[in-house]
Amino acid sequence: MKTALLTLSLLAAPAFAGGAEAFVRRAEAHAAAGEEGEAQLAWERARLLAPRDGRVRAATGEAGPPVLRELSPDEWTLLALGFGGVAAVGLLAAAWGARRRLPRVMLVAGGLASAASLVAAAAVAPSPDAAVVLQPAVARIAPFERADEAFAAREGSVVELEQEHGEWVRVSAPGGSGWLPKSAVERIVRTQSG
Repeated sequence: MKTALLTLSLLAAPAFAGGAEAFVRRAEAHAAAGEEGEAQLAWERARLLAPRDGRVRAATGEAGPPVLRELSPDEWTLLALGFGGVAAVGLLAAAWGARRRLPRVMLVAGGLASAASLVAAAAVAPSPDAAVVLQPAVARIAPFERADEAFAAREGSVVELEQEHGEWVRVSAPGGSGWLPKSAVERIVRTQSG
């Protein structure tokens, strides 16, 4: 019965149609089916689209409103462009010989605010190497099945992909670093190669 409900809910919420709400519905459906890894992957993808959504924050473990996370990378970039425009107006006014303090203040303040906004955009941008462990797996010290165990990768945990070798990926997690089968993880942000 759970599988039928999951299938129906996934058909009703295709992966990229409907934006963040579709990912929220996918996450809830996978969680109801006991698929913690798939649920966490959907929550992480929903967070990319709706960083201020309370349900998404609660599910991804973001407690409270951290200042940087209040805006998405795109919003921080737009702010940087706006502040850059202020700096450009200040530069033009200074170049035209305006002897007042305002053009210099606009140039300096706009430039600094633009740079700070770009730094914030980079800080909140998702890592292309972040992935979610889809099923419990044993990380190995080398990329083959008989290698010694490095740590146990918990289903639903977020890891950083470091290297690929055949059907294995080297990951970094709070429990350490090790090699997992590629089938055990999926990138949060899909890339052309991954």
